Amino acid sequence: MRNEPARKIPRTLQLIEQLEKDGVDTSEDHEVEHFFVGSADHATAVAELFGEGGYTVSKALNSQSEQDFSVLLSQPIDGKTITRSIIDACQIAEARDLGYDGWDVDVSRWKLKGEG
Repeated sequence: MRNEPARKIPRTLQLIEQLEKDGVDTSEDHEVEHFFVGSADHATAVAELFGEGGYTVSKALNSQSEQDFSVLLSQPIDGKTITRSIIDACQIAEARDLGYDGWDVDVSRWKLKGEG
């Protein structure tokens, strides 16, 4: 399996721990972008699969390239939730012959500890 969640999860847990130290409430819903590599023609189908899996899907986004896309989910960013979504994303990617490239969340709007 080329999409191995075990390779992505340890770094993810470190990032979440740092966000929590910085004062981010990881238990509240955030717009999380999950990135996929492969034909952007799969974007809608991948978004539907996430929806069928119980996720709240905001939208699927094609990038400027036709070889990658992302799916926006509204979800908490705590370790358990993100770990589950990484595992699901890797399984969805495998089923569609895609690569899963990871996730990101925009923290620019958050006031973190130590900021005035």
